[in-house]
Amino acid sequence: MGKRKYASAPRGFETVEEVCDLMREVCPEAFRQEALRQIREKAIDGEVLCTMTEKELGTELGVNKFGPLRNLYTRITKYFRTSPTDASGCEQQDRVGVQPVHTAGVATVRWAELTPTSGVATAVKEKAVKEYCRSMIEVGACIVSLDVPAKPQAACNAALRDAQAFFEQTPEQRSRRPGYTKVSDVKQMLSIPHQHNSAPAEDAHTEFDTLARLLLQTLACSSALGMRSDTITPLLDELPLETSEAASSQLDAICYCPHTVDTVDHGRPVYGAVAHVDKGLLTLLLAPDTGGLQLQTRAGTWIDVPTPPNSVVVLPGHTLEESSGGRVRATSHRVELQPYARTSLVYRLRARPSAIIAPQGEPDEATGARYGGVSVAQLMEVFDATHSSVNQPEVHPRAATTTPSSLRTGTTTSYGQALLDLP
Repeated sequence: MGKRKYASAPRGFETVEEVCDLMREVCPEAFRQEALRQIREKAIDGEVLCTMTEKELGTELGVNKFGPLRNLYTRITKYFRTSPTDASGCEQQDRVGVQPVHTAGVATVRWAELTPTSGVATAVKEKAVKEYCRSMIEVGACIVSLDVPAKPQAACNAALRDAQAFFEQTPEQRSRRPGYTKVSDVKQMLSIPHQHNSAPAEDAHTEFDTLARLLLQTLACSSALGMRSDTITPLLDELPLETSEAASSQLDAICYCPHTVDTVDHGRPVYGAVAHVDKGLLTLLLAPDTGGLQLQTRAGTWIDVPTPPNSVVVLPGHTLEESSGGRVRATSHRVELQPYARTSLVYRLRARPSAIIAPQGEPDEATGARYGGVSVAQLMEVFDATHSSVNQPEVHPRAATTTPSSLRTGTTTSYGQALLDLP
């Protein structure tokens, strides 16, 4: 059953089956059945659902914390209450081009299928690697399921629960925690350092880092890229780190505050993180069933990306683009605020500042420049100078995704001059 059947808005559902039909299109399977069960047991029909506030729905269902059901309610009511033109006649242009997730082409693979020692059949592993690389190169993201083995799933979920509990504390309690930052009125962040002396955090660091390194190595050494392992491994921290040594990679817990659809200007979405690319090698995002993550495809279209339970979304960053000779492009992405709090763990696999990115690809015909041939510290300095803050409106007309040619091998312009030449 397609969405066209429900094109007129606002209106209610005639049967619970219609609710189920729409849930198949807009809701992750992980909570669809539970939400439907609760709706059936309480005999809440679609027309009543569309007239309720979130608080009224919570009271009716007898629950205070109902994230999955609230997500369902939000998606359904937002769909029915929002038309291409709002009451003031303002066209809804901000979400033009945002495609339903089933057209996104973002692949889902299992971690066990990518692990060399997992015992998975060679043919299965080769297929998973091929699909993972295709998704990262052509779409700009991949979803990796942590269903097997259980250890990374348990460690990451435990750290996420700790983060959710932290953000539920009072502002005074949160402010006393080292690493806590109130980034904006709608965004809070907690930096979780390596060797935090907390079992969930330390275990999550280890599992995220292991997974990120595996994913990086798999992509770099695949037939799609054909890079040598010795061009990637030297970029990373040597393990184990000394007790006093700071890790280059970073684990953050991020909480986006609820945002009611009715308060958005003319129904347009509000973003807790504006469009941006990450500076590192890979970004791993754990945000089960929260919604809001969007990425810009290689064709320039914005799509919604699902965040299934027990899975991470993997995004390539700017350093990977540089070290791969531009064969893997950094993915521009953003986070649309939801009517409920959204907590996620974000692991950023980054290169050592002192590492040197080896020259990659063929020299540019006009300038003789090539990707690479710069230190990571130089690359990061240029990145910071050419990219707007993720937490503020963009200053530049476009986010640069490549290093200026004056920093590339074969040019003589100084680094200082390169900064002056930046757009």
